[in-house]
Amino acid sequence: MRSVSEGFTLLELLVVLFIISLGMALVLPRLTVGWGYAEQKRFITDFVQTLRRANTMALNKGKVVVFAIDPEARTYGIEGERRREKIPLEVEIRGEGGAELEGQFRLYFYPDGTATGAELTVSFGRRSWTLRVHPLLGTVRVEEERG
Repeated sequence: MRSVSEGFTLLELLVVLFIISLGMALVLPRLTVGWGYAEQKRFITDFVQTLRRANTMALNKGKVVVFAIDPEARTYGIEGERRREKIPLEVEIRGEGGAELEGQFRLYFYPDGTATGAELTVSFGRRSWTLRVHPLLGTVRVEEERG
């Protein structure tokens, strides 16, 4: 009598491994693009939240609050706070409006709710966002530019 061995042949295992490898080769590049986009969105979200927090602080504390971008140190944040956020190397920020002092781009938020109006463009390679600070309301609006 011949005994029947249960299991898979080497050829069957190799075919399955080939199919799995092919699937991974097709899926992984799409996932890494998604991770890059998620990091970009996180940076934009943090940046905008800091701008909005500056506006809220000015209203709550009843004094002028300054949001500053330091292009040399590649940081941004609210003046008077220790914490400065890093700007990733692949990020380019251009600003119109606002004020420049000591090489820093500054936005002033006032206790009456107004602000120095500005338009900032934040770019990650070909993808970019436009951030608009309304001069009368101090609000921040974000638009992703499709390109």
